[in-house]
Amino acid sequence: LDMADPTDLLDAQSFLIALALRTTADTWPELTEASHERHRESVKAFSELYQRLMDAYGMRMRRGVTIEDFSEALAAIAEGFAIRALQGLEHPRYDLDGDDGMPSGEWTLLGLAVRSLVAGFMVPDDDQDGQRAASGT
Repeated sequence: LDMADPTDLLDAQSFLIALALRTTADTWPELTEASHERHRESVKAFSELYQRLMDAYGMRMRRGVTIEDFSEALAAIAEGFAIRALQGLEHPRYDLDGDDGMPSGEWTLLGLAVRSLVAGFMVPDDDQDGQRAASGT
């Protein structure tokens, strides 16, 4: 996100305004329903994106959870950080050395949370590895 880019800035502002409206919609039934519908559409779209990424990287969901569950969890975390941004709270950043199973390099707290969600919800798709070997790809 480039806050110097007017398009990025407008997208960020639109997201934050919509989030603020959604969090205060409980007294306005039409806004509540519109908010719920927008949330369903968003989860569906992100689930499709995450599924394509999982396919590309040879991952699958763990038994008992769905891609929609993952999308809901990630949305909740990302929206929580967006609310913190509305409050003017700086997003934590870390320079990690790769020790103790952590990644190396510069990471945000959101990035680390996403990494943890992936590890908790997904596993390598061993069947897909077998299909790749059989097809020679």
